[in-house]
Amino acid sequence: MKPVIQLELTGCGIASVAAIVGVSYSRAKSVASSLGISADDRALWSETAHVRKLLRHYGLRAGLTEIPFRTWDALPNLALLSIKWHLEEGRPFWHWVVFARESGRSYVLDSKRSLQRHTRTGSRRLSSARALLRNVNTAALEYAPAVSSDLLELFFTRLERSGRSPRTAILRSVRPSAAAPFGPPERLASITGFVEAPTLSSDGRSLYYHQLDAGRFVILRVAR
Repeated sequence: MKPVIQLELTGCGIASVAAIVGVSYSRAKSVASSLGISADDRALWSETAHVRKLLRHYGLRAGLTEIPFRTWDALPNLALLSIKWHLEEGRPFWHWVVFARESGRSYVLDSKRSLQRHTRTGSRRLSSARALLRNVNTAALEYAPAVSSDLLELFFTRLERSGRSPRTAILRSVRPSAAAPFGPPERLASITGFVEAPTLSSDGRSLYYHQLDAGRFVILRVAR
């Protein structure tokens, strides 16, 4: 099975079905349009009905219910996976990818256009990783990174002081292209207190994080 690249920012569902049935993105998009399915319909990546309808057109039937991911080994030989799951105003959204297992080989097909590799068989350390992050990593503890969908912004947590009175900060680093190193990070002044784990919404307009408040962590949001 070969990956099909989505030609629209929100066309991951159409591209994933196209990869499964072996047609081009343009062909799958045309068929989807005849079924009343559009790439700019937010239901395409927040519900399963449109993807199920498109699969049925090609003679394929998905499982009756969605199954939570547990392990790779527990997946069937062919599956549509929802990744980058997040909430926007209480509504779930995600990015569709395809999992396949054939001839003793398992892989994931990701249609996102900006990726350098659309077929993934596992994680590997990039030889350029240290250079790309040389302005980010320090003698302090940096953790919980989140990257924007265009790969140009990096948000992360830095432990600035440990001990009985720990202090953290959420920082932002940018770069001019996906191949360039991230620049020197800047602290987000609007986020204060003991804060961790920034997560950016798919449109890049909201940043979610958790903050220690009266002995317990609460999830908060800032917008731009």
